[in-house]
Amino acid sequence: MWYPGLVDMPTAEVLPDGHVALTTSMFGATTRNTATFQVLPKLYGTFRYAIVDDFDPGGPQDGTRYDRSFDLHYQITDETLRFPALAVGLRDFGGTGIYSGEYFVGTKSFGSKLRVTGGMGWGRLAQRGSFSNPLGVVADRFDTRPNVAAGGINTTGQLDFGAWFRGPAALFAGVEYQATDRLSFQLEYSSDAYEREQSVGAIDIKSPINLGFNYSYPSGSNLRAFVIGGSEVGLQYSLILNPAKRRAPGGRMQHLSHWCRAIKRCLQTTTFDSRHKRPEWTVP
Repeated sequence: MWYPGLVDMPTAEVLPDGHVALTTSMFGATTRNTATFQVLPKLYGTFRYAIVDDFDPGGPQDGTRYDRSFDLHYQITDETLRFPALAVGLRDFGGTGIYSGEYFVGTKSFGSKLRVTGGMGWGRLAQRGSFSNPLGVVADRFDTRPNVAAGGINTTGQLDFGAWFRGPAALFAGVEYQATDRLSFQLEYSSDAYEREQSVGAIDIKSPINLGFNYSYPSGSNLRAFVIGGSEVGLQYSLILNPAKRRAPGGRMQHLSHWCRAIKRCLQTTTFDSRHKRPEWTVP
């Protein structure tokens, strides 16, 4: 559900400079819509709008959480013949904190078909198999992590500097195999246990292993089927665009313009359907 990335875990990869990736995915009680912008050759940012049914039992909007969050991902080094690409990232660093986590990750290609990824995560990415924070040797403050999600929607837009890379850490890993020019397979060990979603019955996680099957179309779009936690089946559609390259009048650029207007409206305000309590995503 993260692009670029494996199934649920990050990789050290980035998009081509100036490109945009738009994705929507559904699994269990969760719907995620993201817009990723490669703002610099080594830096991309992501805006995420997630809808999680039954996330706040007894709360407003029938317990459904409508969550906005932001990510940053910086590639520290490029991959070389001998060494992997390395990257550092922040997830949900300016939202409500339900996806809040940080990571260091490396990705290495072996031949033209196999890519291997391994990394260390904090926060949400340290819910499974966690251990004492290695950064605790630098300063004691890294040993504990404040609850950044405690403030709920009221904390949106606030930067939680005091939580970054703090608290327990955990390892994650994965592989991607490029079977053909169009078809690839992903297998990963996830350090995200979906603790909150499981506690309210919004998802059923039985395994730390996630699987993905991705098909790339010549147009630049991707369709991915995936399995989270051994039981939750999901589907994701991604569209990768280069805004500077218009291929056909009213084609991709019109697509991008519509998406950008929808995202802008989402950032400014969220309008709900009075019957279903779902955001209206109709694009003029």
